Amino acid sequence: MGGRSRLVSFVLTGTSAIVLLGCAGTDLSTGSIAPYEAANNFYPYGYRDSVIAENQHQVSASGTATASKARLEKIALRRAAEIGVEKRKKFLQLGSASHGVTCTKKQAMTHKGRETPAGARSTVTVDVAFADTAIDSSYRETKAALEEFKTALDADTSTADPAEAEALKAQCGV
Repeated sequence: MGGRSRLVSFVLTGTSAIVLLGCAGTDLSTGSIAPYEAANNFYPYGYRDSVIAENQHQVSASGTATASKARLEKIALRRAAEIGVEKRKKFLQLGSASHGVTCTKKQAMTHKGRETPAGARSTVTVDVAFADTAIDSSYRETKAALEEFKTALDADTSTADPAEAEALKAQCGV
């Protein structure tokens, strides 16, 4: 049995290595549909949130130049509602969304030893406040809002209009 388990371990390790090598050369920034996932320093596409005050957050979402503003807004709204559920807040109030662009510079060397071209990222930012009671009519039930935003995001496969994507790139000189 020891020989068989070594063979299985070898096959699994080899398969994992092949998968990892396949991903190593993949440029994940070229997707046209913005993903619903947390952004990070290595992959800046997705959502981020920051605490402004105890019950106030700012949620942003970013995607490639080909990501639609409408989809990015839905990503930010869904994440805002998720935060409210995580904080066990019954109500949330959403501020208006502000759209923008983030330009990135060409980097001569990355952690993978290759050049990263200059780029343009479409962004959206939403301010959100949470409360245990509806302070006024602008507050919505958090759980109901989350379900609404999940459904809307799941149905959205939109991308930016090609002319809009080119205009965004032009703003960054790309």
